[in-house]
Amino acid sequence: MFNSFLQEIESELKKGCSEFGHPFKTLTLATLDKNQLPQQRIVVLRKINSELKLTFFTDLRSKKVKQIKNNEQVSAHFYHVEKKLQLVFRATAQLEQDEESLQNLWQQVRIRNQKDYTTNLAPGSIIQQPDNIEYLNQQNYFGVVHLIPQKIEYLKLNQPQHLRILFKKKESNWNGQFLVP
Repeated sequence: MFNSFLQEIESELKKGCSEFGHPFKTLTLATLDKNQLPQQRIVVLRKINSELKLTFFTDLRSKKVKQIKNNEQVSAHFYHVEKKLQLVFRATAQLEQDEESLQNLWQQVRIRNQKDYTTNLAPGSIIQQPDNIEYLNQQNYFGVVHLIPQKIEYLKLNQPQHLRILFKKKESNWNGQFLVP
């Protein structure tokens, strides 16, 4: 009964990775800072696999990486305005450690976008002018984060009735249950 909803989730997320302008191309990622206060930011969805593992790229010096190292439990939020579909992932964030995988993914980053991972100063550092950003020649701080979902909340806003489903991962299977919207 719930498989069609899981297929819709996977299909829309794959479109987010491949279709220009798709609302699921970006997601809001929430982490906790050192004071256990939520911190949110937009990240770009780069990959999704059949187990609904989400992947995005980041600068390894960013605050989100420090926060993930401190507490790997995160939340990811997607919203599709036209379809009135909201997805909320509760996930464990893992930094990619395999050097070969990192190198392969780095090669897939467009040359003009590679500079985003080669700034002399870390993201969020204070500078005097936006033109004063210095870049490194060879070194980069490219990182890859995988979100391994444990729960997915699906909310479809419809008339006459909204639909809300909570999916929980048990071993390699997703179990769904309807919730009051």
